Amino acid sequence: AQYAVRVWGCEMDYVNPETTALAGIAATEAFFRSIGMPVRLSDIGIGESEIPDLASRITSGGTGTVQSYITCSMQEFTDILRLACNESNHTAAVFDGTVKDGGFFCSNTTIRFK
Repeated sequence: AQYAVRVWGCEMDYVNPETTALAGIAATEAFFRSIGMPVRLSDIGIGESEIPDLASRITSGGTGTVQSYITCSMQEFTDILRLACNESNHTAAVFDGTVKDGGFFCSNTTIRFK
């Protein structure tokens, strides 16, 4: 939500900061599209059918995890790539450190799936 306010000038919704975060995501996507940059894997020709193979490659056939800021398994990468593939999916980062229905814990961030 802070990114949305500071970068895009979105109004902060203190009661529901997820609304502010979603406004920031929409503004970022609109900007990227305005300069011709793809925002979904489908924009560069990658479809749902290719996601399992991509996730497998990232995690060495599901035998490893990738760790940078966080450790992600093959299933987590599959979920993230599915979100990145479809226009109808949106994500919102809610920094409350809890796991909620339809989401997964990721570096003190709950990513909720629509």
